[in-house]
Amino acid sequence: MKKLILISTLLNLSLFANVDQNSSENISNKANLIKEYQEMFEKISQKRVGLDEKEIAKVVEPFLIIKKKKTDKNKSGTKIATKKTNSLILEAIFNKRAMISGKWYSLYQSIGDKKIVSIAGNHVWLKTVSGREKLTIRKKNANISIK
Repeated sequence: MKKLILISTLLNLSLFANVDQNSSENISNKANLIKEYQEMFEKISQKRVGLDEKEIAKVVEPFLIIKKKKTDKNKSGTKIATKKTNSLILEAIFNKRAMISGKWYSLYQSIGDKKIVSIAGNHVWLKTVSGREKLTIRKKNANISIK
């Protein structure tokens, strides 16, 4: 038993001797790392100055909304911008309801001065002051499938 204690003590001393040699290198490496981190923290802790309210107000909105105008050609061949007369767009029909220009309507509801009088497979009839108007689902929306 005494031999076992003596051997374990000698092993521990030899391990500590190796650790002491490596520890002096590790201590210098750690000191360098600590110095680097302190420099980084000093840079981070410096006060940063941002934009004031006047400068922020001068910033132009980065998003552009491009509206395409329908163009026609006159007799000389030059393009003339024309205004679209019908601003209502039939987007979908589902369960006797129609989505027109982003809002859902049912039969006999009014849209401005127009009234829905019929909802069919791919079109809606509107009653207007001057007569009737037909809205049809555009081809790009006609192939919508519900899974």
